[in-house]
Amino acid sequence: MKTCTKCNISYADDKKFCKNCGSSLSQEYNIDPKDLAKKNVFEDKLKTEPLNIEVLHEYAQFLFNNLLFKETIPVALKILAINENDEQAKDLLFKSYVKLNMYKEASQMAAQLLESKTTDVFFLEEVANIETKLGNNAKAIEYYEVILKIQPANTKALYNKAIIFLENKELEKALDIFKELHKDGDRDRITIIYAGVDKCLSGNYEEAIQILTPCLSGKDVSLSDVNNQRGFIYLIYCLCKTQSPINKIDEWFSWLDFQILKNSLQPLDEEILAKSVREIINIYFSNDKQDIDLNSINYAIDRYISKPSLCFTNHTKNILAEIWADVSELQKGVELFSDAQDSLKKATELSPDNTEYANKLIEATALYKKQKKRKKRKSVIITGSVFTIAVLIILSVNFYNRHKENKAWAVAEQENTYESYNVYLKKYPDNRFSEKAEYLSEEVLWKKVKEKNTLTSYDEYLDKYWKSQGRYVQDATDNKEKLLWKKVKEKNTLTSYDEYLDKYWKSQGRYVQDATDNKEKLLGKYAFTDKRDGETYKAVKIGNQIWMAENLKYLPSVVGPDPGSFTDPHYYVYGYYGSNVPDAKATRNYAAYGVLYNWPAAMNSCPPGWHLPTDAEWTELTDYLGGESVAGGKLKETGTTHWNSPNTGATNETGFTALPGGYRYGSGTFLNIGNWGTLWSATEYSTNYAWFRYMHCSKSNVDRGDDGKGWGFSVRCVRD
Repeated sequence: MKTCTKCNISYADDKKFCKNCGSSLSQEYNIDPKDLAKKNVFEDKLKTEPLNIEVLHEYAQFLFNNLLFKETIPVALKILAINENDEQAKDLLFKSYVKLNMYKEASQMAAQLLESKTTDVFFLEEVANIETKLGNNAKAIEYYEVILKIQPANTKALYNKAIIFLENKELEKALDIFKELHKDGDRDRITIIYAGVDKCLSGNYEEAIQILTPCLSGKDVSLSDVNNQRGFIYLIYCLCKTQSPINKIDEWFSWLDFQILKNSLQPLDEEILAKSVREIINIYFSNDKQDIDLNSINYAIDRYISKPSLCFTNHTKNILAEIWADVSELQKGVELFSDAQDSLKKATELSPDNTEYANKLIEATALYKKQKKRKKRKSVIITGSVFTIAVLIILSVNFYNRHKENKAWAVAEQENTYESYNVYLKKYPDNRFSEKAEYLSEEVLWKKVKEKNTLTSYDEYLDKYWKSQGRYVQDATDNKEKLLWKKVKEKNTLTSYDEYLDKYWKSQGRYVQDATDNKEKLLGKYAFTDKRDGETYKAVKIGNQIWMAENLKYLPSVVGPDPGSFTDPHYYVYGYYGSNVPDAKATRNYAAYGVLYNWPAAMNSCPPGWHLPTDAEWTELTDYLGGESVAGGKLKETGTTHWNSPNTGATNETGFTALPGGYRYGSGTFLNIGNWGTLWSATEYSTNYAWFRYMHCSKSNVDRGDDGKGWGFSVRCVRD
């Protein structure tokens, strides 16, 4: 386990840094039970002899050996308080600081140990490493110098010293070391890279390529590593100097990350990069297959000059001036004199003392002015010619179009149809006959619509002229309503009246009141009164069946939900727990949803001339309405007065007005009023079960199910 000493938070062993503060984590160790006992013995001894130096030494060494570095430190400090020259205590303290990543304290303790460890190479390497981590590179180099005096062939010390030189931007010193390490057989990746860099700077380009290419190739090469990026620069330069194909050079060039390089380049690196750019430009345009034109030159500038420019300073301004001068020659060669001017301006800005660039700029400016005059003269001639030709073309086109339009209008008039006039209008929306064409097309269409005298024909006219307020919009609207009302009266059904009211209720159509009255009459056509209790019920005809349009309210007796029976008739009112019939009838749920019956009660509760529908009669109803998946919407009461939202699919187009009266659960509780409407059938499923139908507020289905005869469901009777 590891912990953050600042935040006191524990982490797994594979973690390195605290998520909270970012500090390095310290390793915590668990001590063996036997060693814990020894630890307790040491502590007991020190209670009686707190200044026993021998016991303190043993205890400190014991703690260190058991990886209890935090506890080792105070014991070692106590020893040094007794004897400030105790080398063993200093050594343990130094090692504990190192283990806990307390490098500042470790450095201070190392200074005290140096006198006794002047030839201890391992100690000196540790101290040099600590100074490097603390950013004291100069001190670290001093320690590596001491090591190398003791062991001149110590490759580790040489390598680390070279790495520090790189960090200090002393590339030449680092190269001297890496060259010797490589010669002595060191094949570390960084050593190989800088051995290749050294070969490049020595002019051994082929050899440098052989060293650098395998080292910098492969999927595992990190493009964010500064050493790899430096290796790419020198490899590219070597490839340029050996005249390698541009595609090979370009592949390596694409690996350069100029955002990383701009903060890492040393003067020598910058110079090699600038020289590489100049070489690449020359190689790119010396290729026989490469056209020299505006696009290719701009591509080369953007890819090979603009992107690396992040890395260039005053150190390489003369090389950059040479590059821009080279580019200007390419531009002049293809008569891009304005661009050549810009390139030479950049060259003179970078190297103001170079008279050659200044003279070339004067020459390019003169060529550009001459080119402008020539283009202007040519433009005037072309413009005059074009204008003359354009006038002739316009006159010809106008004459041709006038002739063509006359011909099209003659065809439209001859056919004299809505379509012919609209063909003309599509071609000539704003011409001489457009207004007349629009007038005649409406006239022709209206005449045709009146001849057909159908809902579809009036809709066709209104679709075309409603927005533009055509001349016959009101007539079409009135005729359409008359025609629809005629068909509604002929059908004389709830659905037909609802269809009319849906369309004309908001617009206050002329027959809204008649439709409402006729619908009410139709609903009352099958109404009846139950002589047993005087309750009057609405009824509707759906297909060949006549159904009650309300839940049955017959209530000869009442019980709460607890008593249940599969055989004896029980009557319930949702939410009522007493046994008084008048009190039950006075409830809001009785008035809205009627009575819940167990199956034995339901079988004998319909009034004379009516009966509890069988499973087959329910199926006949749902089949007539288009199947179970849509029948629920056509049967359910609309809105959310009784049904909970969203009351999916509810249209009540049948007038059935199905209600969500809930149910009496088999275990003796009332549930789901507002959500479920449940209705018994007269068909048994088994001895204790019967079929029923149910609807839900979030569905448009009528679902078929079976449940215990002791459950309490609503009843809708069907006429005999």
